[in-house]
Amino acid sequence: YIGFVDSDDWIEPDMYEILIKNAVDNNADISRCGIYVEHEDEESKRDIFSNVNMNMRQVVDDRRFLCDVIRGGYLSGVVWNKVYNFSKIKSCRFMTSDGQSEDIMFNNRVANKISSCVYEDNPKYHYLKRLGALTGSEFNYNAFSIVEAKEHFLEQYASDKELYPLCVYSYVESAFTVLSGVIEWQRCLDRYDYLRNGILRFKRQIFTQKEYSWRCKLKTFLLWISPKLYNKILTKIKFS
Repeated sequence: YIGFVDSDDWIEPDMYEILIKNAVDNNADISRCGIYVEHEDEESKRDIFSNVNMNMRQVVDDRRFLCDVIRGGYLSGVVWNKVYNFSKIKSCRFMTSDGQSEDIMFNNRVANKISSCVYEDNPKYHYLKRLGALTGSEFNYNAFSIVEAKEHFLEQYASDKELYPLCVYSYVESAFTVLSGVIEWQRCLDRYDYLRNGILRFKRQIFTQKEYSWRCKLKTFLLWISPKLYNKILTKIKFS
């Protein structure tokens, strides 16, 4: 088995014991746990990310794992809260072209090599969220790597009737997040139209499908009819 730990994070002493035991007991190629997000600026603040009841396990197949990877997020998109059966993933690599989205792109490659994954979301990994990640000085073109990763999913799964709508939803979500950063920090403004056009090409799905919230529909409508109005509202009431 192989696992990854970022240099400024830390793990509970029994994390790998639990992950490997779960993998062996359930004949799973990947074993995952929940995480703590530790805030550098607030030592007493800690977020827990877990979508299975504490101390409960859930075994999912490769298809469900891939769906979770496409959705992204702390639990599924990253590599550091998991162990992988090395014999199954030894041909997978991190690619420099993946940029800041190397974790989710790696897991996308892995999804095509495995048969099952076991989730135990009892948090065992401590992810340190740096204060700098929240400042305007840190918002730059690297932020667009997640949108590019979601574009890759759109292309890769374009013919998959089940996965493609999920890829669209995930793309729209990421594009809106990055667009909020562009407006809030007034950086990378030359990519504004790239994000706006990317979102609006899916406006029909956003307006007609129930998966999209009223908030997402309204944001899309404002972005469509008047970018200036959208920017003004976003700036004034943090409508992100």
